[in-house]
Amino acid sequence: MVHSFWAFVVAHGTSLGLAANVLGALLVWGRGLPAQLSRAGAPVFPEETLDEALLRKSTCTDTLAHLGIALLVFGFSLQLLSSLCQKVILGAHFLGLC
Repeated sequence: MVHSFWAFVVAHGTSLGLAANVLGALLVWGRGLPAQLSRAGAPVFPEETLDEALLRKSTCTDTLAHLGIALLVFGFSLQLLSSLCQKVILGAHFLGLC
């Protein structure tokens, strides 16, 4: 079971990581970064102007932006892990350990 997981990571990790990066970048690009603040550090919308619909939209936007950032981190990590595993396997073959 563990061996098949690492074989899958080595074989498909770069492609899956790239797909996660593209999806994460699209989410961040489409929704913007979370927690928009003015230059003074205050929220863009004053509290008294927030209605229920705007608050729901803002919460949804923040959630999708956080998901996009998480997908970017996951994608880069998967690509790095796949690359490192490939280098370890190539090194083991070069040294005659396999």
